[in-house]
Amino acid sequence: MRSILAIIVCVSFFACKTSKSGGSNNSSASLFKHKWMIVALNGEDVDTTKIFKKNGIMFNKETSRISGAVSCNALIGSFVLGENNAFHFKQPLASTKMMCPDMSIENGFMKVVDKVSNYKISGKYLVLTDGDNELAKFVQL
Repeated sequence: MRSILAIIVCVSFFACKTSKSGGSNNSSASLFKHKWMIVALNGEDVDTTKIFKKNGIMFNKETSRISGAVSCNALIGSFVLGENNAFHFKQPLASTKMMCPDMSIENGFMKVVDKVSNYKISGKYLVLTDGDNELAKFVQL
């Protein structure tokens, strides 16, 4: 009887421990479930009132493609996911070339695209990094 109780306690403890660590939002599944709107570049908040198209970007798991809009122009391209949250865009990303009221957010994002090497998801945020520094931060839509 004691051994059964000990097994139940151990299994319960292990299940809770697994659930806690397995509950991390830093999985590629979360990356694909949402649209993402940019909120920061190079660690500094962007003025989201300057975002012309607030429908965000999406990552397609089956095709390894990104599509949407960071600010004004449509954006498409490919990405590669690796182990340990390795992530990079295949160059170059393509975008439409409309003249927009404010191009600063879009131009800023295009400048950091080639530096991205990792991603992390924390709560409702997607952060693209160069391994050490936050390059772009997005919020779930």
